[in-house]
Amino acid sequence: MGVAGTAPAFSAAATTASLLAAVGTLSPASLLYCGVTMFGVTLAFRQLHRADPNAGASHAWIHKAFGPALGFLAGWSLLVASAPFMVSGAVPAATATLQLVVPQSTGDPAACRRTRLHSAGCRSAVSRRPWSGPAR
Repeated sequence: MGVAGTAPAFSAAATTASLLAAVGTLSPASLLYCGVTMFGVTLAFRQLHRADPNAGASHAWIHKAFGPALGFLAGWSLLVASAPFMVSGAVPAATATLQLVVPQSTGDPAACRRTRLHSAGCRSAVSRRPWSGPAR
């Protein structure tokens, strides 16, 4: 939920300068054009949610509209499309985190190994914690 709430604002903040540099004085018109298009997508998803509320699961809606085979492909295509991003996005995120925490050891392979072992230890400690059921 945090990514869904902050990603649109971050995308707008990160791309406004690039948009102004590329388009110039026509940037408000291009933002309006894209905004109208996204408003149409929003209305379509609102109507889909009224018919079948399932938290935006496009595979369920595609299954209902076009059949189980395409619904299955829609669900798996989201998973397959996100897998390369997760792998390619982890390297810059790890590098930036290491630069933030210990800037002098960014290029040191031994420091990277220690960080990786520490991260694996933290993950295993968290995964061994017993689950006590849902919060009340």
